[in-house]
This record gives sequence, C-alpha cells and structure tokens, in this order.
Amino acid sequence: MAIKYLVLILVFLATIDPLFALENRTSSWLSSSYSTKLSEDWGAKFGVEVRYSFDDSEVAKTKLKSMAATKIGDGHTLGIGLQYAKEGDKNEGRVVAQSKLDYLSSEEHKLFHRLRVESRFFSTPNYESLRGRYALGYDYILSDTLTLLVWDELFLTLVDSRYRDLRFVDKNRFMLGIRVKRSHYSMRIAYMNQLEFDSNRVSEHIAVFQLDF
Repeated sequence: MAIKYLVLILVFLATIDPLFALENRTSSWLSSSYSTKLSEDWGAKFGVEVRYSFDDSEVAKTKLKSMAATKIGDGHTLGIGLQYAKEGDKNEGRVVAQSKLDYLSSEEHKLFHRLRVESRFFSTPNYESLRGRYALGYDYILSDTLTLLVWDELFLTLVDSRYRDLRFVDKNRFMLGIRVKRSHYSMRIAYMNQLEFDSNRVSEHIAVFQLDF
C-alpha cells in the first residue's frame, strides 16, 4: 500500500511542475554508458550524454561521466566520480559523491533513494558551487525484459561563489518511462520534465533515450 501512495505522490509532482512555469521549452537527451567490474567489490561506469534543444535547433550541452562504486551492504552502494560538461562557451568539471539505497525489492517492484553531492567548477566565468541532489524512484517490473520507471529528483544549491544570497531549491526533475532489457544491453525511453526555480521559471519537456552496455 505504501508503494501505491508513493507512486501517486510522484505523479502528483509531475502534474504540478508545469503549472509553475512561465516558459516552456523542448529538448532531447541522448546518452550511452558502459559498465565493467573492477574487482570483487568495485565496479565502474563510463558514459556520454548529448542534449539537443529543439527551440534553438542546436546541441545545448555535452557531458562525459565516470563513476566507481562499491557495495557496502544489502542494496546499498557508495560511489565517487568525475564529470566534464560543455555548454556553449562554459566548461564545467564535477567531483561527485553518491549514496544509493535499494529497498522493498521483490520480483514485482523496487524502490530506491539516491543522495548525491556535486562539487562544480566553471570557467567563463570562473566560479564554484556545491550542489546536493535527492532522488526517489520506483521500478515496476512488468516482465523479465520490461520495467516501468517513475522517479523524481530535487536539486539543492548549497554554495555558489557568485552570490551572497541564493535560492536553496534549484530545480526539480520528474521522469516517467520504460527500460527494455536484453542479454548484452538495456535501453531506456522516457519523458522527463525539468522545472527550474529561478526568475524565468522554465519548464523543459525532454525526450530521453539511453543505451547502456
């Protein structure tokens, strides 16, 4: 019963997100990743992501991602990673620390919490920021090859060297999609809504396609 209430809350968040928007934009995020086992306790994941803006008819952002993770308990993993992103003339480097906890797992569903802290370094202009991210997700397993995905993620700006006063809640992302699993790869197709809590209140409607090996 708690699972059903959680799904209703996630869908509610997706419904109210666009209502706060002053501007709507559309884009597509294409990404791919490769996972490998480093040792009995450690694994690594490497990925690339391209974000295309339909409103501007151009690539808005490209990102390279890497993360090493280890399992420290039943359903609990810790990870640390490096990322590089380019958005126009702006270059960004990130150091990422992550804790992910899966629970209430069964043959039908899985619930997870993910807490991530990102130390971000920008050029043009030069500044630094510290951001926290909290994601709550639900996987409903329809078959051995098909899973329904629902999750919401809140972004919190903790420190930004540009501002004395800053908004604490930065943005919210909601995603609804499916994951198709094959023997050597999996594919995720989803709709994502991203609402930015700034003066422009931009709501971005995103088509997501991800291929994982």
